[in-house]
Order: sequence, then structure tokens, then C-alpha cells
Amino acid sequence: MGCGSSRVGVAPVQLSHASSVGLAEPVAKRCPACGAYVQMQENDAVMCGCEARAAGGTLDKALLNGGCGHEFSWSTLDPISCGRPGSPDNERQANFILAHTGKPARSSEAVPAVPSERLRPLVLKSCPACGIYIEKADGNDDMMCGCEARDAGGTFEKAISNGGCGHEFNWTTLLPSACGKPGYPDNPRQVNFVMTPKQEDVVRL
Repeated sequence: MGCGSSRVGVAPVQLSHASSVGLAEPVAKRCPACGAYVQMQENDAVMCGCEARAAGGTLDKALLNGGCGHEFSWSTLDPISCGRPGSPDNERQANFILAHTGKPARSSEAVPAVPSERLRPLVLKSCPACGIYIEKADGNDDMMCGCEARDAGGTFEKAISNGGCGHEFNWTTLLPSACGKPGYPDNPRQVNFVMTPKQEDVVRL
């Protein structure tokens, strides 16, 4: 059995050079609802997981691609449809499950689940480092966020250009194997690995 291959449920992001990872910030922003990277589209209205509704995108297509289907304004990040803060449209919109007060906007049972018929039959998991959804297509448990595993031909550059963060980890345990770990992000996309001020104080001690 070969190394695991993955698919990232966001459109590929084109990058140029510079910044702390040797690459400039992509023309992409994080979806306000689920945190996945979404590429800038032709108009200001964008949909997480596929092209905007005006360009033929649908909620079903967005969910099949691993997105959450949230539509929002690229310039302001204001919601347009399919979920808003405190009122998630589906279980992938984790950022909308909590209201701005930090208290649950709904009980977990009340958050709509993504219907099984709208999902690919293969398993989806969220990258431990950046949070985007990754689909395990085949192979073993060696994974890279953004492309196939390193032993299967994946590279950091390929992962970044596909919209991932390049983090390598074990699919079953989610333990890191390369390119970032908790408290030590490898690049700016690995927001889940950034230490909070309290964590930094503990490290200093």
C-alpha cells in the first residue's frame, strides 16, 4: 500500500515569492465560517468550496469539494448566505457555532449535519495545522496537507500552490511528522499551531 494521497477542498492558490516561508501571501482568505482557504474569485461574492453562485456554484458542489458552502463578500467578509455568526448552516461552519459572546449559539444537537448524500464516500478530516478539510483518497496513513504524501511525490511547493499548508501528519492519530507542530508553525497558514501569549509564558518558564 502506497503513501496516502489527499485532496484539498478549495481552489488552487497561485503564489509568488517572499515572506517567512519563501512565498508571498496568496490571493486567498480564510472562510469566516469554517476557516478553509478560499481563493479570490472574479466578483466580490465568493463561496467556500467552489465558484460563486452567480458563476454556477451550488451548495452541493461546495460540500462535495470539502468546503462549507458559506457565501460572503471578499472585500468585507460580511455574510451573504448559507450561515452567519451564531447561526451556522451546517456542522462544518465551526466558527459560526459560537456567538460573539463565546457562548454556544445552539446546542450541538441543533447544528444541522451535512447530509451524507452530499459528501464524498471517502473520509474527510481537518488539517491539524491550518484547519482546511482534507480527503484521504487512498494509500497509507502518511499525509501532507495540500497534495499527496512526500513518498508519493508530494512537495511543500505543490502543497502550498494547491491551497494547503504543507503539514505532514499521521491520518489516524493526527500526530505531526514534519513541517510544523503545535507551538511551532512552519508558515503563516498554520494558524492552529501558533502559541497563545499564555503558552509562550509557560515556555519561558
